[in-house]
Amino acid sequence: MTDINSPPTRIDLLLSLQRALIGEVHAELRAASIEADPFGKIVKLRFEYVGEPSEEARECASRAGTEVIADFPAPWCVEEEHLARPLPAKCEPHGHLAYLRFEGWDDPQLGTNAACLGESIPHELSKL
Repeated sequence: MTDINSPPTRIDLLLSLQRALIGEVHAELRAASIEADPFGKIVKLRFEYVGEPSEEARECASRAGTEVIADFPAPWCVEEEHLARPLPAKCEPHGHLAYLRFEGWDDPQLGTNAACLGESIPHELSKL
């Protein structure tokens, strides 16, 4: 974090989760996202899987969650969500999408992986 007295920025959150995911992205993981609740001092993580996640897949994501919260000083805490999103269900990421697996270019108009993104493209991807 840039300043322990200010809430984490979008960049703080994304870099923290992307770094934490190195070596922890399980084959079952479709998407990982993050957002912060500055009032509750909670960093919220959402991990979305191709089906019910195996114990191993959840452990990988939980290790990433441990790495994320280590980036933020007390009293910040982490809240993890592990959700089954079987295909063709669309992912519903938190505010900042840090990881999205490729599932095919099914919408040539959008030029994106629309099966996982839903109807709208997250702000950070719209700039690509």
